[in-house]
Amino acid sequence: MNYTHEQLKQALAKMLPDDLMIVNKLTHPIIPMLYWKGKNIEWEGEPVLDTELLHLCVMVEDRLEPLSEEYYFERISKRFNWQQRVIKLAEVKGIEI
Repeated sequence: MNYTHEQLKQALAKMLPDDLMIVNKLTHPIIPMLYWKGKNIEWEGEPVLDTELLHLCVMVEDRLEPLSEEYYFERISKRFNWQQRVIKLAEVKGIEI
């Protein structure tokens, strides 16, 4: 199945609830944007850059349970991009994209 980048980013955010949040900016009410959580509720923090998405996948990988981790690493290659990793992580963690 083909997922949009926005769908994959939302799925990735679901796997890191303490670190990320999704907000809708008034300038783009239909497209959710990922933001690092700010320390102040009224301030959304910094936007998540596309260059940080693979690192976020690694953060999720580091939190996998041992059995899930074994299953996951049997099915990915270190050459997978962030999109492919999010799809496999969602499968292992039971997250709907």
